Amino acid sequence: MTDPSDVEPRDPEPRDPEPRDPETGEPEPGDPEPGAGEPDPLHAGERLVLFGSGAVAQGRRARRAHVLAMRPVDPTETAAVRSRPPRGLHWEYVRADGISEFVRAADVGDAAGAVRDADRVFADPDRLRLLYVRGRETGQLSWWLADDREPVLVAPRLWLPTQHAAVVRHARRARAALRTQPPWGRYLA
Repeated sequence: MTDPSDVEPRDPEPRDPEPRDPETGEPEPGDPEPGAGEPDPLHAGERLVLFGSGAVAQGRRARRAHVLAMRPVDPTETAAVRSRPPRGLHWEYVRADGISEFVRAADVGDAAGAVRDADRVFADPDRLRLLYVRGRETGQLSWWLADDREPVLVAPRLWLPTQHAAVVRHARRARAALRTQPPWGRYLA
């Protein structure tokens, strides 16, 4: 293993200077503002990942099924609870640190279907209602983003009954993430 102190630092690649007006020093008209078109640093490295039915995805499927088995905290809520447990391919929004931000509630048929499905979900995030859900036996908390009929996206984890603020923060962060559509990452079987 190489000692980090033995490695000489590399100089960054030289960048072409922006063309500027010789009189004012401002960027030439029609050029984008500096930083325009660069990825949002808050969401850099985030990606959508398709999970299969292999061993890697078993724990994720079990957690997704557990969140889908929860019931809305508001007893007047009419969102239907999924009648069958998830079994197949699904996609997740994964942050740069490898932690899932939200999980697609429904299964998808294949990779092409996952891309179309994600495009539909990200196209109109305002149609999704935020529902807080609770486990019947444990009282654990989580959240769904649901349309008129059923959950569309669910939280990737559960919180203790006393962690109301953490659930709210996570749900808000997930809603903000729906405003960006990250690229697709590596498929995990």
